[in-house]
Amino acid sequence: ETNLTEYVENFRRFNEEKYRVLRPGGVLVTIIGETYTGGYHGVCTEAERVLRDLGFIIIDQVIWVKSNQRYAPHNLRFQNTKENIIVAYKPGAEPNFTPVMRQGSSKDNRIKKSSTGLHYIPNEETCITNVITTSVYNWKELKSIDPDFHHEAPCVNTIYEIFIEAYSQPGDTILDGFVGTGTLS
Repeated sequence: ETNLTEYVENFRRFNEEKYRVLRPGGVLVTIIGETYTGGYHGVCTEAERVLRDLGFIIIDQVIWVKSNQRYAPHNLRFQNTKENIIVAYKPGAEPNFTPVMRQGSSKDNRIKKSSTGLHYIPNEETCITNVITTSVYNWKELKSIDPDFHHEAPCVNTIYEIFIEAYSQPGDTILDGFVGTGTLS
């Protein structure tokens, strides 16, 4: 697309079809990197607005922090190392959600006192947060599969795995609507 208006209109048309075929309670996960060509454009904000206008209910905006992002200098702003992941669902049924767990901060499950004086029992496991940190995709690996491979921001499989585990059940149909690098199989 040559400008934000064209991008938003294409995004709208693409997601109208997704809304049409998605079952009630079905979840849409959209990874959107902000563009800074010519300045900040608010792409993520516009994408959320479009999804709401189409009837989706926004569940969350997850932040994907890239721990080894390539440096791309931009005037007047900090180095960008994140992408937004908008999670939304089609109303009419409750979406499936299974917490994705990680190791907790303590293996000691004895009653403890918090800094505010409340008592709690620490868990050995806890749900991951809505800020996910991974490395960027291994370009050498992608080039070994396809020497002509090029994509500005390939997504790592870990991101797909987290959302599939959280929002789907065995037998569900999963669609990678943007295809991107084609890493989801």
